[in-house]
Amino acid sequence: MNKKERLNRIIARGKFSDHCHVIAGKATIERSDAGVFVNCEDGQAVMKHLLESKWIDGVEQWTQEHADIPIQGDLIRHGDVLLKKVSEGKYKYIQQTEYDPFDDIIRQVMD
Repeated sequence: MNKKERLNRIIARGKFSDHCHVIAGKATIERSDAGVFVNCEDGQAVMKHLLESKWIDGVEQWTQEHADIPIQGDLIRHGDVLLKKVSEGKYKYIQQTEYDPFDDIIRQVMD
């Protein structure tokens, strides 16, 4: 897998540390105005919690924070990352949001 494909497989990044949530296995990632979608080809894809700098260099170094999660079922939660099934083998990444009552805004949550 080349560097561009490894970057594309990152679904979410950590806000303060060098970790990311990565889709591994037989899957493709689609990014569009409608969102980020994971297409699982054979039901064997998993979400991993890896060190981003190592992943980009081609090394799967586990952060030891979240175990690998199979992408199966209707909802997949991996820490603060959520995938929701939209059709057979297809999942949408749901960006979590939070309300800040002091600034009176809704903003996206970073993992």
